Amino acid sequence: METSQEKSNGVLNFKLIAVNAVIILIALSAVVIISTMSIIKTAEQFSIMQGMPVVEKVFKHIDGDKFEKLVYSLDKDDPWAEETRLWMLDVAQSVGCAYLFTMSPVSGSTYRYIIDGSCDPSDEENFSPMGTEEDIASWTEAPFITMKTGEMTSSGINYQESWGWTVSTYKAIKNSNGKSVGFIGCDFEVSFIINMVKKRVTIIISISLVIFAVFIIIILKLKSLMTQISRAQEKERKSMNQIREGMEQIRVTQEKEHRIGATLFEEAQNLAVSAKETAATSQDSAAAVKEIVATMEDTNDLSESISLKIKDVSGLANTTSSDVLDGVAQIELNVKQLHEIFDANQQTINGIKNLSEKIESIWDIVTLINNVADQAKIIAFNAELEASSAGEAGKSFRIVANEIRRLSDGIIIGTREIKEKISEIQHSSDNLLKASENSTKKINSGYENARGLDERFNSIKKSAEITAKSADDIADIIQQQATASEQILIAIKEIASGVESFTVATDNISGAAENVRKISEELNNAKQE
Repeated sequence: METSQEKSNGVLNFKLIAVNAVIILIALSAVVIISTMSIIKTAEQFSIMQGMPVVEKVFKHIDGDKFEKLVYSLDKDDPWAEETRLWMLDVAQSVGCAYLFTMSPVSGSTYRYIIDGSCDPSDEENFSPMGTEEDIASWTEAPFITMKTGEMTSSGINYQESWGWTVSTYKAIKNSNGKSVGFIGCDFEVSFIINMVKKRVTIIISISLVIFAVFIIIILKLKSLMTQISRAQEKERKSMNQIREGMEQIRVTQEKEHRIGATLFEEAQNLAVSAKETAATSQDSAAAVKEIVATMEDTNDLSESISLKIKDVSGLANTTSSDVLDGVAQIELNVKQLHEIFDANQQTINGIKNLSEKIESIWDIVTLINNVADQAKIIAFNAELEASSAGEAGKSFRIVANEIRRLSDGIIIGTREIKEKISEIQHSSDNLLKASENSTKKINSGYENARGLDERFNSIKKSAEITAKSADDIADIIQQQATASEQILIAIKEIASGVESFTVATDNISGAAENVRKISEELNNAKQE
C-alpha cells in the first residue's frame, strides 16, 4: 500500500506547481498594473508640463481689466477680444492642445465662455461662442480651487463624456485690484494613450490567462498520470503477494509429498522384508506347522495395518493432486494479472508520450510570446530614437517609449522563466517514462518467471496424479495380499491340501512385496528430484 509519506509528498509537489503557476500569474498582473499606471502617470505629467507654460503665456498676454470689462459687456465685436482669440488660436495650434479658452463665473458651478481660442468659429461642434454657459461641476475641483486661490492647478487625467480623456491646467485671471475675474483653461487630450494602454493590457492579460490555463492543464495531466501509475503499482504489489503465497503453498505441498513418500518407502521396505521372511518360513513349514500358523497370523495383522496406511497414503496423494490443481489455477490467474499490469503500464507510457508532445506545443506559444516582446522592444527602441530626434518636444514620449521597452524586457524575462519551468516538467516526464519502461521490463521478467512456475506446476500436477494412481494400485495389491494371507492361513489349517500350494503362494507374496518396495522407492526418488 502507498504510505502516508508518499501521498503527502505527491500532494506537496502538486501544491508547489500550483503555487508557482499562481505566482507567475500574479507577477504578470503586477507588471501589467505597474506598467499601465506608469504610462498613464507619464502621460499625465507630460500633459501638465505642456499645459503649464501655455497657461502662463496666455496669463501674461491677457489684460485683467479689459477681460473684466468684456465679462460685463459680452461684446462679440470687441477688437481686443477678437485679437486675443486669434492669438490664443495660434498658441493652441503651435503646442497641439485640444482646447484653450477663458471663462468667468455666473453662479455656483455655472460659468460662461468669454474667449475660446480652441478653434475657428466655423467649427460649430467644438467652438464655444462668447456668453455660452456651462455647468462645470464634473470638471473636478481644479477650476474652483484656481478661482479661490488664484494659483495654477491641474485636474490630472479626467474623463468627460463629450470630450473623452483629457488633462486640464487652469490659472486665474486677475484685475488690477488682484481679484479673480475668470480663469484660463488648457486641455490636452490623452484618449489615444488610454486606448493604446487598454489594447496592450488586453493583449498581456490574454497571454497571461493562456499561460495560466496551460499550467493548470499540465498539473491536471500530471495528477492523472501519477494516479494511474500508483494504481498500476498497487496491482503489481498485490500480484507479487499472490505469487509469493502460491509459492509458499507449493513448498508446503512438496514437503507433505516428501514426508508421505518417505513413509511409503519405509513401509514398502518393511513389507518386502516381511514377505521374504514369510517365504523363508513357508519353506520350513513342513517341519513346524504350528510356527507357520502363528507367523501367518502375524503376517495377516501386519497386512491389515499396511492396508490402512496405504489408504491414508492414497488419500494424501489425492489431496496433494487437488492442491496442485489449485496452485496451477492460481499461477494462471497471476499470469493474467501480470498481463493486465503490463497493459496498464503501457497505457501509462503512452500517456507520458502524449504529455511530452503537448509540452512541445507549449514551446511554440512561449516562443510566440517572446517574439512579440522582442518586436515591442524594437518598436520602443525606434520610438526612443524618433523622440530623441524631436528634441525637447519628444522628451516625454521618449520616457513612454523607455517604459514600454522595460515592459518588453520584463516579458522576455518572464518567458525565459516559463521556458525553464517547462524544461523541468519535460525532464520529469522523461524520467517518468524511463521508470515506466524499466517497470515494463520487470513485469516481462515476472511474466516469464510465472510461465516457468506454470510449467513446473504442471509437472508437479502430473507427478501428483501418478502418485495418486500408484497409491490406489498399492492399496489394491495390499488388499490382495490380505486376502491371500487369509487363504494361506486357511490352507495351513487345512494342511491336508498340501504344503506345496502354500509355498507357491508365499513366493507370489514375496514377489508382490518386492514390486511394492521398488514402486515406493521410485516414487520417493521422484519426489526428491
